[in-house]
Amino acid sequence: MQTAIQNAYEKEIETLLASANTVITRQKDSLTRAQEGDNWKAKIRALEQQHVEDKKESLEQFQEYKKRLLSKEQQLEQDQKSKVADFKSQVEELKSGFDRRVQEYKKQLDEFKQNNEAIDALKKAHAKELQSHV
Repeated sequence: MQTAIQNAYEKEIETLLASANTVITRQKDSLTRAQEGDNWKAKIRALEQQHVEDKKESLEQFQEYKKRLLSKEQQLEQDQKSKVADFKSQVEELKSGFDRRVQEYKKQLDEFKQNNEAIDALKKAHAKELQSHV
């Protein structure tokens, strides 16, 4: 009877050991999955941090680009204003030169008319003189 009790006792111990092994294995698997989950969480946090840093760097580069573009635009605008002022002064010089030449031509035309009138008067006088001789 002692063997039967001993066998039953050993069987019960084996069942308890198998059950404990199953529980331990499940706990071990759960820990492994939890650790893998933590690893993924850490990777996701690292990726999020990298994304934030890349975004910040991109914004800084964009701001720098905007500053350079604004500076270039202001320089171009200043250059164009300078060119317009130069062209304006050149046009004014040409206009004043043209006005002087027009005045000179008017003077010359008036002198020419006066000379023409004098020539016409001489011609008439010459024609009268010729008629008086004929």
